[in-house]
Amino acid sequence: MKSKIIFISLLFLFTSTFLLTIPKSRQIDVLLITIDTLRADYLSCYDNTKIKTPHIDRLADRGLLFKKAFAQNVVTLPSHINILTGTYPFYHGVRDNAGFRLSEESLLISEVLKEEGYRTAAFIGAFPLDDRFGMNQGFDIYDDFYGDTSHPNDLFFVERPAEKVLDVALRWIKDQGDNPWFCWIHVFDPHVPYNPPQDFKKKYPSDLYGGEVAYVDEEIGKLFLYLEKRQNRDFPLTVFTSDHGESLGEHGELTHGVFAYNSTLHIPLIIFQPKLFPKSEVIKEIVRHIDIAPTILDVTGIKIPEVMQGRSLLPLVKKPSRWKEEDCYFESLSPNLNRNWAPLYGLIRGNRKFISLPIPELFDLEKDFKEERNLAASDKKNAKKLKTALDNILKKNRQSLSVRKPIDQETINKLRTLGYIAGSEVSPKKKSFSAEDDPKNLIVLDSKMQEGTMAFQAGDVQKAAKAFEDILEERPNYSVIYEKLSYIYRENGELEKAIKLLEKAVEFELDDPSLMSKLAIYYQEAGKLKKAKTILESLVRSFPYDVETLNFLGVTYWKLGSLEQAIEIFQKAITLDKGYARLYSNLGSVHLSAKEYLKAEKNFNAALFYDQNLASAYNGMGVIRGHENKLSEAAQNWKKAVELEKTQYDALYNLCVVLTKMNQFKEALKYIEQFISSAPPQQYGSDIKKMKELRSRLKTVLKKND
Repeated sequence: MKSKIIFISLLFLFTSTFLLTIPKSRQIDVLLITIDTLRADYLSCYDNTKIKTPHIDRLADRGLLFKKAFAQNVVTLPSHINILTGTYPFYHGVRDNAGFRLSEESLLISEVLKEEGYRTAAFIGAFPLDDRFGMNQGFDIYDDFYGDTSHPNDLFFVERPAEKVLDVALRWIKDQGDNPWFCWIHVFDPHVPYNPPQDFKKKYPSDLYGGEVAYVDEEIGKLFLYLEKRQNRDFPLTVFTSDHGESLGEHGELTHGVFAYNSTLHIPLIIFQPKLFPKSEVIKEIVRHIDIAPTILDVTGIKIPEVMQGRSLLPLVKKPSRWKEEDCYFESLSPNLNRNWAPLYGLIRGNRKFISLPIPELFDLEKDFKEERNLAASDKKNAKKLKTALDNILKKNRQSLSVRKPIDQETINKLRTLGYIAGSEVSPKKKSFSAEDDPKNLIVLDSKMQEGTMAFQAGDVQKAAKAFEDILEERPNYSVIYEKLSYIYRENGELEKAIKLLEKAVEFELDDPSLMSKLAIYYQEAGKLKKAKTILESLVRSFPYDVETLNFLGVTYWKLGSLEQAIEIFQKAITLDKGYARLYSNLGSVHLSAKEYLKAEKNFNAALFYDQNLASAYNGMGVIRGHENKLSEAAQNWKKAVELEKTQYDALYNLCVVLTKMNQFKEALKYIEQFISSAPPQQYGSDIKKMKELRSRLKTVLKKND
């Protein structure tokens, strides 16, 4: 096993005393299923009477159902890292979806099982778990091929539905023969926007979130059916859970990622294997995400690495009377990292749950699981006790393997000297917080943000822009809104307006790399390549593993004619995200510019392997076929590019020319009209003029032939 750096607080170092030993000759398969954004109380087995989830219920009815399982984070990436490493976020260092990458020094359960002879695979439903974030360690297959992820500032995640994720996972499972395997399946569907298949919309018309949950249950049922019927193979040790829940309006939060109330912190946890756990049980003790990895290893007879801070749950199952509950730490730092709100930390001990904020909260979970009565003022003794315990945990665990750093001072000074940042107006991020920064007093802004996002997704650009503009009027240092609003301006054809907004934003957010990155991207799109290059090079120095920044720096080098530098940057980015189709397409385009046609074709083919709908790769293939004088094949590639992406104006122009050369004048005229009416005049003015002249000539020829 590769050497790992270990920072451990003795407070969280556990070892299991009860091992269920399985002979190596009988290594059992392991299946981990994580459903994104699934509330525990939306499953029938967790007492929901409105949504039917028979397949998950059947698993629970025959297995171990943990009634009080809690996450340690309420967003996707850190929560899954907690599950797969068995460590707290303050150890592995990933505290949010954006701006972090898991350190190679972290140890995932996939690495442990792989070393023990397991074949390992992960099948991922959406972008937050893309391999660029470091989650692919120890996996033979890390299938995150859900499509193009290159759109900057998009207001929704790229994802694929449960049926497609489960289909590729099932094919892999069937191919494993007698080899023991570990398979992690991540399904994203319950995440906003709620858009279940039509049958489930009809069944749950007033609860589309519930429809998503029911749809996921049906698809998982197909996998369970195969596993039960397969011959000469035991049902795998199956662990079913979610990364976090969904608020659905409780406490004023529409979705998740701000608060850590039980609507998002309480998660389902079911463990099933009929031979190992022949008796079903409902377990009411508090357990945690970080306990999952140690439990899997304990059940499979593999030594639990000391680095894991969770504990095996086998002793709880075998001898519950001897079990002693441990404290459950949790946090929600996204609002602090991208909105400048107060950070949220918390601790569950027994029936008491404490939330540390400028306005502290204490709840009795036995009497008030929905957390409607804050006891912090009336039960000061317990509030103080839990706050002291929480403060001690945070003090002892400041060190972490992976951190998101602010932009370095050298970069800030350079940008200010070049005039990209107005130094006199700079307002640094807050380091101390008061009640006005408490999320409870700001949640209405989050609701407005969600409403704006949903309006954009529904096609109402003006309503979305107005919602974001109103938020900035009220709280001008709300950094993530600058990203969203600038994206809307850009999509609406107002690129200069987007740039000016981001230039204003960096005056407030000097240490926010995301804002600086988006500003550089928009500089690039506006043709301000030297400005883009300066920012992107600075960001790469601070964040050498940020794939998107590397990608756009490579594009900038390419447009500036620095082809060797572009190739080097794209190759580095590919090592960090091997399944990112756009990187291969961009690298192919650079080789095309250098007239290295074989290398270009190899990369375009790689791009299309990972994303069959990537228009830029078809455009590149069209150029290669045109160079080979294979005009018909060139035309087919350019048609595909234009069909997939209407803004492929170069492909459209080339298509008009090649169809004319092939004497297909009527079809050429159709595409010529499309080019003239859609190509932006500021970029394609001279080409539009040429197409108008060609249109006139072709019409004359066709008229004569008639």
